[in-house]
Amino acid sequence: MNNTSKNIVTELMSVCKLKECLLKTQKIIPVINDMDKEPIWDGSLYVYKGEADIVNDSFLDRIPIQLKGTCKFNYKNSKISYPINVSNLNHYKKDGGVIFFVVVMGKSYNKFSIFYKILLPFDILRILNNKESQSSINVQMDKFPIDNTEKMMSIFISFINNKGKQSGTAEQGLQMREKLYNGVSKEELNIKDFIS
Repeated sequence: MNNTSKNIVTELMSVCKLKECLLKTQKIIPVINDMDKEPIWDGSLYVYKGEADIVNDSFLDRIPIQLKGTCKFNYKNSKISYPINVSNLNHYKKDGGVIFFVVVMGKSYNKFSIFYKILLPFDILRILNNKESQSSINVQMDKFPIDNTEKMMSIFISFINNKGKQSGTAEQGLQMREKLYNGVSKEELNIKDFIS
């Protein structure tokens, strides 16, 4: 199989593997396009409250996702480090966050693991700190609990809850912290400086 064919198969298999795992929850509807050409994001996860109760009244939230597939890592690893484009990180931050997935498969595609990173505005600002001039940054990713639907759901609920808390505050909070660390006293800080 040539490289182009292998890349296509790897991408399609990674989408299938992630969808299969997410559907086990019976609370997630993954909308991830095969052969996706959408810039920056690869799709969304629609999160619902009740098992097998996929109706508008039980809709909780939409989570944007980015998905990569690869056979370059050992799927048995407990963590991996994966490069993410700095420009994309800035877009994720502006949009309020993303969950970044990497599906790592064996050469035959039968054995696999999924790794993930929740990237909310505070997380992204920490990752970008003093690295904005780089084209990409290696980001540590944890193994996704593909056989534990409760743990999967806790990851998604955490993302939803924290996204709401961080909306519009991450940049201001880091600016305030930076001023405090640089010797500006609390009295000199003008809270109005940090309100957009």
